[in-house]
Amino acid sequence: MTACGDAGRYFAALEYLDLNGTQVSDLKPLRVLTKLTQLYLSRTQVSDLEPLRVLTKLTQLYLSRTQVSDLEPLRVLTKLTQLYLSRTQVSDLEPLRGLANLQLLELFDTQVSDDQVVALMKALPKLEIHR
Repeated sequence: MTACGDAGRYFAALEYLDLNGTQVSDLKPLRVLTKLTQLYLSRTQVSDLEPLRVLTKLTQLYLSRTQVSDLEPLRVLTKLTQLYLSRTQVSDLEPLRGLANLQLLELFDTQVSDDQVVALMKALPKLEIHR
């Protein structure tokens, strides 16, 4: 086995990754990290969440202070329990309505309307929203 092969196998087994405050903008390389349960991307240049669609084991996702606006790719992340979206460009919470395991949502300083919050709380009555 080569050193690269060993490294690839090691990284593929990661369950926790903290990239907070880094220059990360492209999430495509993370697609192979399918065992991730916690991903920290706050204070990065991230805007496109599409590559996260395959990370179905994620339970905690930190996206505060990013350029994220579209939550559609998160619709399939049904194991999410905590989602941090403060100081993002997010305004539409509809993609989160089916995330029955979501327990905590942080939305400080976003463009999310009161109507969006009310609709999400009706869909997910156990959800705690901080804004």
